[in-house]
Amino acid sequence: MSAAACPVCNRPQDDGIMCHRCCTILEYELGDPIQGVAAMVAELDTTLARQGRGELGGKGGLANQRAGFHAGASIAIGALNNTLTTWARDVSGETWEPLLPRVIVARYHANPRQGPFCNQCDHPTCQAMRVLIPVDADPVMVQAAEYLIGQIVAIRSHPDASGLHDELVSSIQQARYSVDRAANRTIIEVGPCPEEDEEGTCCPGQVFAFIPTEDDRPSRMECKADASHKWTAIQWMRTGKRILDLIEKRKQQAEEAA
Repeated sequence: MSAAACPVCNRPQDDGIMCHRCCTILEYELGDPIQGVAAMVAELDTTLARQGRGELGGKGGLANQRAGFHAGASIAIGALNNTLTTWARDVSGETWEPLLPRVIVARYHANPRQGPFCNQCDHPTCQAMRVLIPVDADPVMVQAAEYLIGQIVAIRSHPDASGLHDELVSSIQQARYSVDRAANRTIIEVGPCPEEDEEGTCCPGQVFAFIPTEDDRPSRMECKADASHKWTAIQWMRTGKRILDLIEKRKQQAEEAA
């Protein structure tokens, strides 16, 4: 691999750091509202308790299917949690820690006109005028994923960007496979986005196809770098040809530059 190449995919990259395409994939896996970490956490819990739509009922099935928990989901949760938190601490220089359940302060409804009062103190009058309401922080995995998304710039030049990218994407995808998605969708990476701006520069994003397993939800292709670049199923053939032409064009350019 040359110095001027993406450490993850080995594509030409002038500054030798993680390319836009690999960053887009990592951001998608971490933070996509439908398929990302936060979207999976609740579904992993459901699958872990064998409450998903695809689970067998009664006493039938294999021994592992009759168990009160889903072993595959349990392993996936542990692996995903470990990978996310380990890399969050690594990227932060061992300073990142998940937030503990926090509290907010509210006035007693019985005394709406009394005040002001201190948020935290030992004054008897203040204690009589406030109530502490516990508010749960986001799950640790979600906190770690959100932190990593916010550190993408630093991640691009991380000394082990390739290992970070591969481990995170692999663990997230493995967890996704463990989730019961009988009513969800299949996602397929199609290729580079063929759209161009006013100056003729191609969009740097990647196009993914979303194919729902329920008939009342339409299929679509969408660029993960720019949500305005999307195509309905009837446009797929024409858009697919544009993507293939772009791939061939880039291949020829790479050969000429070599």
